[in-house]
Amino acid sequence: MTVKWKKIIDNVKEELSTFYQQGYKPTLRSIFYRLFTKGLIPNTKSAYGSLDKETVKARMDRRLSVDCFSDNSRRVIGDFNEKYIEPDAYIDQRLKSIKDIPISYNDIIPLWHNQPEYVEVWVEKEAMTSILKSLLKDKNVRILPHRGFSSLTYLYNCYQRLQTFKRQGKNIHIVYFGDFDPSGDYMIVDFKSRLKKLGLDSFEYDFQKIAVTPEQIRQYNLPFNPDGPTKVKLDRDSRTTQFIEKYGELYAVEIDALPALIPDEFKSLVTLSVDQFYDKKIYNELLEKHSPAEIRRILKEKVSHLSNIL
Repeated sequence: MTVKWKKIIDNVKEELSTFYQQGYKPTLRSIFYRLFTKGLIPNTKSAYGSLDKETVKARMDRRLSVDCFSDNSRRVIGDFNEKYIEPDAYIDQRLKSIKDIPISYNDIIPLWHNQPEYVEVWVEKEAMTSILKSLLKDKNVRILPHRGFSSLTYLYNCYQRLQTFKRQGKNIHIVYFGDFDPSGDYMIVDFKSRLKKLGLDSFEYDFQKIAVTPEQIRQYNLPFNPDGPTKVKLDRDSRTTQFIEKYGELYAVEIDALPALIPDEFKSLVTLSVDQFYDKKIYNELLEKHSPAEIRRILKEKVSHLSNIL
């Protein structure tokens, strides 16, 4: 296939606009899948590498915005305050926040307070976190990228956290997003096996793979045949034979393909995976209990005591 890169870059601009309208910044991988489905680029490793190089050129000469793609693989480490505020401004800021308490208090009530269910979103790939974070920005759930097979340290931290919520009497739910290929399929087995060895048996929590599934591949006609280099790699994978015996043939569908190829359906999958466990009635009862009038009454009482101290 002859690739016309000027046309490709024009299409990249169009696809970026579509993603931005949906509320999130895509990875380069997501754009790659969109171009593939439009027949503009082959689904090969070399084509992806070429797209990477050409979009870098386009970003450097400003045909594309430099920060048009999401990249979660590299982070800046720095958690400190570097903004200086004069004392008068600081006090005024705090006094305003006190005046706003009757209205703002409800905003700090955790959405999941008193909920009988506890939910975590696990995802195979770090690159997917920005998309999931955007789609779940108002859900207040933890999103955990495992970056393939988790390290024991990372999984042990997960185990400890899940045990904490289990001891609180919560029903534990893990909703999982991962590739559908021999390694991706086996990761679920690996998660459950190692959690059991750490002390959390599978009957003590609910684990649901939300995507990618064989049913989604058929329903949405997702491309699942691996390209040449990928097939060579999968043929060397010790899990491939067992995978073919289980599913009847070899599949290679990355989770990145879903937000690129079926964005609306993927958004519904993600939000419903969490919403299925949330009881809004419980939260509304808390809002009614802590009305602005009640908070204002408590505030006046506390402020009167404070004036005596000062």
